[in-house]
Amino acid sequence: MLSRHWSKIGFYTVAIGNYLKKNESSGKIVSFEPFTGNFERLKRNLKLNSLENFCLLNNYGLSDRSTETQITLREDFKHGSNTGNAAIQTSEEMDRGFKLSQIKLKVLDEIWDKEFSHLGKIDMIKMDIEGHEDFCLKGGKRTIEIHRPSILMEVNKHYYEARNIELDSVFLKLIPENYSIYKPVDFKWKKINSLNECSKIDNVFLIPEEKLQKEGYEMFEK
Repeated sequence: MLSRHWSKIGFYTVAIGNYLKKNESSGKIVSFEPFTGNFERLKRNLKLNSLENFCLLNNYGLSDRSTETQITLREDFKHGSNTGNAAIQTSEEMDRGFKLSQIKLKVLDEIWDKEFSHLGKIDMIKMDIEGHEDFCLKGGKRTIEIHRPSILMEVNKHYYEARNIELDSVFLKLIPENYSIYKPVDFKWKKINSLNECSKIDNVFLIPEEKLQKEGYEMFEK
């Protein structure tokens, strides 16, 4: 699993790590956290839960090119926190008033086989990266097409509107063939045809169609 967390540092990583530990699983979580403050908090949370052996933690983010850039330290930091919500620079208007921090970015297609191929197949990706999801998908397109993981992804329209991005024209060509998109409706996961059906901030699952018959996928509308 690939994960990157801002406000609740390690919320998914710790929960899934505890599940793997409880079930004596050989699975691993691969977590990417570019901002140093969040990275150190996540590392501490893993240690507090004795989950170091279940998570490979990396102090960089995922994008469509390997580079160094600046990240905006957003609302949580304005209220005095040392960890929290952060986003790669989006637009002059949206980023005004936030402090910046230097971070590293890498490309999933360039690093997976070199650094993580010994882990086997990627089963799931959790992607919540404040309007940078399209860049991450672009940089991991080949790897995702090969592994065909289920993907839980946040859609935060504010960031995409600030970049003048039309969601479907960008994302639908980045999602591999024979994937279905689901969003939560009345405590169920309903199949949708367009990301424009999402609320201003929403979560969607991208599910390869061959997984929908598997145990555990009953919650997704057929």
